[in-house]
Order: sequence, then structure tokens, then C-alpha cells
Amino acid sequence: MHNPPSPEFQTSQSSLHGFLDVLATIRRRKGIIFFGIAVGAALGALLVLRMPEKWKSEAQIHIIRRDPHLATEGTENSTSNDFRRMEDELANQMKIMSSYKIVNAGLEEGLEGENLTTLASIQSELDEDETPVDYVINNLYLSTQGEEGNVAVNGGHWIYASFEHTNEKDAPRILQAIVNAYQAHVKETYKNPVNDAATNINKDAEKAEEEWVAIQAKYKDFIESSQFYTTDTDTVNVYLNSLNDFETQLRLLQFERYASESRLEIIKDSLKPENMDKYTDLQRLALVDANHVERLGLTLSVKNLEISVATNAATSEEFQALAPVRAETASTEFDTLIAARMDLSTKQSEYGAKHPKVLEAEENLRELELFLEQNKEKIPPPKTVVPEPIAPSELIYAYVSLLERDLDDLKRREAILVQYRDAAETKAKEVANFKLNQKLLDDERELKKELRSVAIQRKKDIGLLEDYDLLQVQSMGNIQEVKSAKLSLLFGIVPGGFMGAFFGLLLAFVVDLADSTFRSPEQIRNTLNSPVLAHIPRLNVRRLTKLANPKSRLSPVLVTYHVPKSPEAEIFRSLRTNLYFGTQGDSPRVVQVTSPNPRDGKSVTTGNLAISLAQSGKNVLLIDCDMRLPMVDKLFGLDTSTGLSDVLRGEIEIPDAVQETEVPNLSALVCGPVPDNPAELLNQDAFTRLLAVVKEQYDYVVIDSPPLLVVSDASAVAPRTDCVILNLRFKKNGRSEAMRAMEILQDVSANVLGVTMTGYDTATGRYYSGSKYASYSAKESRSYYTSYKKNTRKEKV
Repeated sequence: MHNPPSPEFQTSQSSLHGFLDVLATIRRRKGIIFFGIAVGAALGALLVLRMPEKWKSEAQIHIIRRDPHLATEGTENSTSNDFRRMEDELANQMKIMSSYKIVNAGLEEGLEGENLTTLASIQSELDEDETPVDYVINNLYLSTQGEEGNVAVNGGHWIYASFEHTNEKDAPRILQAIVNAYQAHVKETYKNPVNDAATNINKDAEKAEEEWVAIQAKYKDFIESSQFYTTDTDTVNVYLNSLNDFETQLRLLQFERYASESRLEIIKDSLKPENMDKYTDLQRLALVDANHVERLGLTLSVKNLEISVATNAATSEEFQALAPVRAETASTEFDTLIAARMDLSTKQSEYGAKHPKVLEAEENLRELELFLEQNKEKIPPPKTVVPEPIAPSELIYAYVSLLERDLDDLKRREAILVQYRDAAETKAKEVANFKLNQKLLDDERELKKELRSVAIQRKKDIGLLEDYDLLQVQSMGNIQEVKSAKLSLLFGIVPGGFMGAFFGLLLAFVVDLADSTFRSPEQIRNTLNSPVLAHIPRLNVRRLTKLANPKSRLSPVLVTYHVPKSPEAEIFRSLRTNLYFGTQGDSPRVVQVTSPNPRDGKSVTTGNLAISLAQSGKNVLLIDCDMRLPMVDKLFGLDTSTGLSDVLRGEIEIPDAVQETEVPNLSALVCGPVPDNPAELLNQDAFTRLLAVVKEQYDYVVIDSPPLLVVSDASAVAPRTDCVILNLRFKKNGRSEAMRAMEILQDVSANVLGVTMTGYDTATGRYYSGSKYASYSAKESRSYYTSYKKNTRKEKV
């Protein structure tokens, strides 16, 4: 049987849950852990007290490293790579100093040729098969500088060497002999190979000088061959400024051309034959741009003047004398009249015929015409025929000719500007290319200059290093100063306490594993091979009583009805969701809820599960098969005069026994009168037929059955249902009882959907145990049967 994993099952696999399990074990077995810590600390202190007296001599060794690659690397400053290399070097030197070769050489040569391997203080401390050299190495301690670590101080690094020995006088002698042997080894091994490096550096310096001279000559030729003005900092690109000016003028000229073309197209469109009736002459005159009115008036005035002169060639001397005055007056009058007419046409188009501004413009035009008529007498007219007045259409055609000439002029100017722009763009690109090449050469010059400077500096550095040893070692400390090396009690108590804590934890986990109490959902799943469908918390009856509807007959523990938005109700809805998925993807319709023992909370779980199913819109029937201590009627406040026992005995029909509850879509079939033989009734075929009938009438049938370990009623119901939910309460020794209950269900081939855990503390994340919930015992069994017998006697009476 395969069951889909529930959300609780997935959550239990998280590392956080495992960490909480460890904390729970520590909390439960803290007494064992504290005992282990106390014993370990006591044993550590006792070990320190029994250790023999020791003396320690110390030496401070200053190491100065002369790197032969310093000159070729071209740097004087310390970098992170230098520090890492020196750390490796210090580790290597400490390994050399504590090696068998150096220690043996120091002991054999001694301080004045004395062989220190024969010292009585060393011989007395040797273990079996241990040599004097091994003893010294085991008591020789090396480390880098304490507070400053491996950071260079005045160009060097430090190693602290200390030797511990039981003899106060021999300890400094042995350490001094080792330091002397180490210094002799360094002086012999690290010789100066600077000469080979100097040859390579001189070659690099000569090559860098040649490259610098070559790049200088190349840069000079480039500047001299250029036709552009240049300085050391920048090259002035005047062509780019000219290009921007030409582009600006060209855009302005194009805008002017576009405007003229647009106005010309509009005027020509108004002169088309099909549009002749659409516009009046005054409306066409309104299309004349204000900037062209003066030019157009001047042109027509000159034309009138020419006509007048041609037709009046034979005028009198008086008229000829007044000809300039008449020409100027005519021009002014014409311009004024044209402007007034255009103003009137514009306002008529904008405001309408009756607008005050239009009326005012008409009045101004009439006054102007009257004024001009009255002033005609001041200058005598010519004695010949006066030219006919110019029609508005002729003005429009004259304006068209004027725009066409302007467009031709604009196009010629635009073509010239395009030529100038293209020439400036070509020159600007040449200047930009020159500046790019100049920048590349400048970068190359800077690189060659830097390489030349580095090469010169390397040449100087290598000359300084030729007179120095690559590795200098000096002993700076007072080796003859001896200190007591006996450990403090803390050095025994603290490690002993840690060891005691380790063994205490180990013993605590062993004891916890031997405990048969369920401690976590993982234990339930692994032991019963069944998923945990829900963690049902302990219900606070006092709080729920205050929240419940006082007019309802339903028990306050039915939280899915009274407090549907509470976290507890959400847990039962999660159980409902797991039930929907069922087994192998099919949702079971007949669900039995049972438990190993009484007081495991199965009836409360059954009632809330049935309500949550009904709240999802399903038609649900709740059957109370616990006919020894029935609880459904008490939880839902139902009548117990008729029920399941009557139906199984054939006394009434199923519809007559089923009762409606306060919960919509939820009906209940209570136990009814408590029978003498509940197990026999549940084993009859009548019970099987009853389940078949109600399964057709309801979407879900939820059955509350008796405990498995007390009576056999539940094992009689289990094979007839689609699935069984085993309700467990966390309690001491509950593992064995749960396993027995699971074996009973497996023996009758029951389909176990999963288990639910009651007694889960939502505030602390722990399960209740110990005094809060006693384990199932013989006393509980007697109480269960006593209650059953009392109810039976009441029914008989």
C-alpha cells in the first residue's frame, strides 16, 4: 500500500526538525549530561594535580628573508602574496628546526662539545623504546609571534621556541644547543644566488631602454607628419565645431523650406478649379504669411507705378512733379488696406460674422476706405486713364510666384550648406582618427616609460642584495630565563568537562533510544511504517467554552464548528485534505477512526473530521460504532432513544434512525440503546448491508469505533471500511501499544491510511507526556468496563 506523503511528513525531513529532536533529547536527559560534565572535570583536575613539575625555557628567533626574486618582480612593498609566502616559509623553518637531523646535531654537539644525549635528566624521563632525540622533539614547541601573527616587523618575522623539561638547569642548555644547530644549518643551506639574477636584470634594463628610445622616435615622426595642430595635452578639432554649426544652419534652412512648401501647397490647393467656390478671395488673402505681406505690397506698388508712368507719359509737368509723392502714397495706402482686409478675414474665420471683434474690424475697414476716398483730392489725379485696381486673385498668384522663387533660393542655399557640411565632416573624422592614434601612442609611451623605470629600480635593488644573505636567523630572547611549566587546574577541568559532556551526551542518547516512548513524528513513521496525517494539539476546553456559541448543543471541543478560523480547526482541515487524496489516488468514502486505548481523543478527532468534510460541501454521515461508551450523541447533543443498535437488530429502518445535526450537510447515526453484544452485532451481515446502503446515499461515511486493545469491536469494523485512521496519544511506553494496534489492523487486512497524533503542544512544539497524560493501564481498563456496564444497566431500566 502506497500513501502520498503529507505536509507533516515532508516537514519532518528537514534539518531543523532533526536539530529540535537533539535539543529535546538534551532537555530530557540533562541530568545525565550534567553528571558526565562533573565527573570529567573532576578527573581532569586530578590528572593535573598528579603531573610532575616541569620547567620551560623560551627563545625568540628573528628571521629575515631576502627574496632573490625581489628585483625581478619590481616591487619594494609587502603584499598579501609576500605574507602568504612568508607564512609558508615560517612553517617550513619550524619543521626544519624540530626535525630529527637538527635536534640530533644539537644534542650531540652540545654547547661546548658536550654530548647532551647522555644527560641524567633526559635518561630518567625516557620511556621504553624512546630515544633522547624523540623525547626532546616531543617536548619542543614552536609557534609564530603571538599578537601580531605572521606580520613582518621591521623587515622580519618571528618564531617562538620553547622546551619543557623536568630539570631546571638542563632545559635552557638543550634549547640553546638546538638553536645553534638550526642557525648553522641555515647559514650553510641558504646561500646568495643574486649574481645570476643580476645578469638577467641588466639585460632587461638594456631592452627596456632600447624600447623607450624607439617609441620616442616613433611618436616624434607621427607628430611631424601630421597636418593638424597638436599639443602635449590635446588636439583642437575646429572642424567638429564647424560641422555642428553647419548642421544647425541646415536644419533651420530645411525647416524654413518645409514651411514654405507646405504654405505653397495649401495656396495652390485653394486655386484648383474644384476649390474655387470653396474659398473666397479674402480667405485666400488670409493665407498670405505676415512676413510676406510687406514684400508683396512693395512688388505690386512698383507694378502700379510702372503702369502709371507708361500710360501717362504725356502728363503735365505738375503731375510729373507729384509722381513720387503719388507713388509713395499709393504704396502706403495699398499696404494699409491689404493689412486691414487680411485682419478682417482672419477674425471672421476665427470668431464668426457677429463677433464684436469682427464688427470692430469691419468698422475699421470702412473708416480706412472713407479716409482714403476723402484724401484723393489732395493730389490731383493724372489727366490720363488711371490703371484698373488689382484683383485679389492676382495678389494670390503673385504670392505663389514669390513663394516659388523663395523655394528655389532655399534649395540652392541648402545644396551649398550640404557641401560645406560634408567637407567639415570629412575633416572632423580625420582629426578624430589622428587623436585616436595619438592616444594609442601616448599609452604605449607610458607603458614603455613604466617598464624602463621598473628595470632601473630592479638594477638598483639587485646591487643592494648582493651583499646580504638570503635568510638571516638571530636568537633574540633570553634562553637562560626559566619558568614553571606546570599546568593550571583549568587545563584539566575544562578539557575534562568537555570529555564528560561528550560521554554524557552519548549516554543520554543511548538511554533515550532505549525508551519506548514516541518522541517525534519520525519515530512514529519509522516504527509503524505509516505516515503522520496530522498533529492535533491539546484543546483548551476552558477557552473553547468561552468561544463556543452558548445556544448550540454541540460540544465546545468541536472547534471546526465553533472556531472555524482557529489553528486547531485548520489542522483538521489538513487531515481532511489528506483524506481526499486517499490511497493510490482514490479518495476513500467509508473512513473508520480508532485508537489503541481509551482517552486517546479518537471521538473528538472523528467529530471534527466529519464537520470539516461537511463544511467542504460534501454530504456526510457520522456513525457511532463505539456501542460500549458512545460519544457522538454527547458531542452533538443528539437523541439516544434510537440508533445503530436498533437498525442492526432490524427494529427500525436506517432513515428513521439517522438524525440531522446543527452542521449543514452532516447527519449522524448514534449508538442508540447500548446492547449486550456489540461485537456480535458488528460482525453480522446487517452491518455490511448498512454500510453498502449509506455509501450510496452519502459522499462520506465516518465511523467512530472502540479502542483496539480493549475490545474486538474495532477489528470487526475495519475490514468493511475503505480505510482506517489510527489515532494515537503521545504517552510513555506508547510505542509497544501502537505496534500491537497496528498488528491487529494488519491481521484483519485493514487499509490503514495513516496515524494522527494528539497531545501536541502548539506553543512549545512538544508532545505532552508524563503526568499530563497517564499511560494506558489496568485501572483505565476497569474504568472503561465499569462505565460500559453502568450505561447498559441504565438502558435496561
